[in-house]
Amino acid sequence: MYPRTMIFIAIFGVLVSLLLGFFSIISFEVATILIAIFIGIPSLITQVKIKTEEKDTEHKLEVKPKERDILREETIRVSPNDEFYYIFELKRGDTLKGEISSTSHIDIYFVSNTNFRKWEKDRTFEYEYCNESVLRTKIDYEVPKRGTWYLLIENNGRKTAITKVLLYLSQFN
Repeated sequence: MYPRTMIFIAIFGVLVSLLLGFFSIISFEVATILIAIFIGIPSLITQVKIKTEEKDTEHKLEVKPKERDILREETIRVSPNDEFYYIFELKRGDTLKGEISSTSHIDIYFVSNTNFRKWEKDRTFEYEYCNESVLRTKIDYEVPKRGTWYLLIENNGRKTAITKVLLYLSQFN
């Protein structure tokens, strides 16, 4: 039902109930119950409709990869001034996607095998993708060439970062 229709039904029902009670066709107790029903039912229908629409919207927005596409789905703890990394064998054109969220600010880098070796030795390294000092980020990166790739997560803060990681390969390359 449309909101205007429900409002009309509620007003009409209340007026009829008041008139019936006023002219003693029904008792005021019955009229009061009818008034409550005419006011309550439209608002109840509206609430149910809104809740249903919210649920439908949630399902439409939620895009989950198929289980076979998921590369990593886990929660990790990254201590202060510590790091964590993932290794992937990827080919040119693969699209790494996902989401990373953390309780503390973290830095995220996507690097080649050569740059990972530099990073391990605490030397200056180049990255293909970078997002620094984030609590939440979406990953959507197309791999430029075949090889071993690393996703680095660094915690340069003072608190342990509880970090949720969901990474998958896009099936729409």
